[in-house]
Amino acid sequence: MTKRQSMRKAGTLAELEVMQSVLIKAPIERVWEEVTKVGQLNRALMDSVFDTTLEPGAPVTYRTKDGKRVFIVGRILEVEAPRRLVMRWQLTMRKDPPSRVTWTLEPEDGGTRVTVFHDDFAEGTKMKGYSTTWVEMLSNLKHVIEEGDLALGVKVKYGMMGLMQFALPASIKADRVTIPD
Repeated sequence: MTKRQSMRKAGTLAELEVMQSVLIKAPIERVWEEVTKVGQLNRALMDSVFDTTLEPGAPVTYRTKDGKRVFIVGRILEVEAPRRLVMRWQLTMRKDPPSRVTWTLEPEDGGTRVTVFHDDFAEGTKMKGYSTTWVEMLSNLKHVIEEGDLALGVKVKYGMMGLMQFALPASIKADRVTIPD
């Protein structure tokens, strides 16, 4: 797993970028299929369901299996199957403005290099957890594709998270969430 976090100044705006990368021992088409799995439970991405049409401008949601809560909203910016997916998205449990997430898949000896580049954060965005969350997501993606399912500890964690959904803020209920333009 490789990572890069950098802080740079653009005028008076400080931009933070997060980049995580992992080599997955699978063909690029298999990895793309998992990253862009639409309308089905995506074990690697926090047991969420990714809803979109995978077309530029299309709305994006990552929601619970039962559809009652939405964790991420956004829009598709670019799709170049099976190599690149770019989205503008926003975490519903945070007040931060939308940011950009770019998935890049590149064939490499022995598999596919998956890189997530998360950038275009608004000034004042609280960055706590972004880098470590991407490490976990890519590790889970690797495990699901190479081993067929999540590691036991991750399954237990996700099971506990599912049991605690009643404690999540009402603001992330599907009927209260709007998708930004």
